[in-house]
Amino acid sequence: MGLLVPKLYDLLVTSERLIFIVKKPGKDRNVATDAQFVSAYGIEDPDSLASRSGSISVANTSIVHLRLEILARRGSDLGMISLRLRYGSKNRKAGNVEAFMNPTLDFIRSNVPKPDKSRMAEQFREVQIKYAKTIKDTLTQVLPVGVLQNAEWLV
Repeated sequence: MGLLVPKLYDLLVTSERLIFIVKKPGKDRNVATDAQFVSAYGIEDPDSLASRSGSISVANTSIVHLRLEILARRGSDLGMISLRLRYGSKNRKAGNVEAFMNPTLDFIRSNVPKPDKSRMAEQFREVQIKYAKTIKDTLTQVLPVGVLQNAEWLV
């Protein structure tokens, strides 16, 4: 992809680390735990996903700061879900990751059984909030207490 276009990633949440896996353009992005995600890739070992070219692997214990929020553009415009991480690497250098996410089509369909055109933006916002809370719940299950105490949950 070009320099001005961000890379797309899936996010695999494990008990040891967060793995951002490069995704091809045009595909739905996922946030999932070990069993859900690894089976979707047909691979049984998260290490092989972490070692893929372009993937970013962040040890849960190395996270210094985490912020999860829903970014609103203007007024009723819909924004994106932002996950920002600051972490320390093995060579003592700080790293930063910012991932922008929105609910997958499957998640939207399962949470909005009857779309209402007059309430479309409101319905999407509700699903977006639910998706952000799902991400938060997943992260709170695996991240160390110290990381969770300093995390900013703006959802």
